[in-house]
Amino acid sequence: MKNFKFQQAIKDIRSKREKVANDIGMLMERESKFRAPVGETGHLRRSTGSEVKHNEESSVVEVGTNNVEYAEVVHEGSVVRNITAQPYIRDAIEQNQSNIQSMVAKGMTPK
Repeated sequence: MKNFKFQQAIKDIRSKREKVANDIGMLMERESKFRAPVGETGHLRRSTGSEVKHNEESSVVEVGTNNVEYAEVVHEGSVVRNITAQPYIRDAIEQNQSNIQSMVAKGMTPK
């Protein structure tokens, strides 16, 4: 009986971790899209997204832009092309550190 409770507690913690990671992924996607510069087409903003990967021991939130060849130049800038960096993804993460910490603390607190 004790082993069952222990296994259930592990499942509950994993479930909480996955929910928190999914919520953080949605927040980061929304915040990155909000900060992404919009050109003539809005392609960069539309192509910005997040993906959350879970395994037994951890969850990883990835935020980025898929299939937009100029995304890195926009984000990081280019000395050669005289383009100023507009780090919309990095800014989204840095400016939401306290929100992320709060989400983790609240989401992982036992009921």
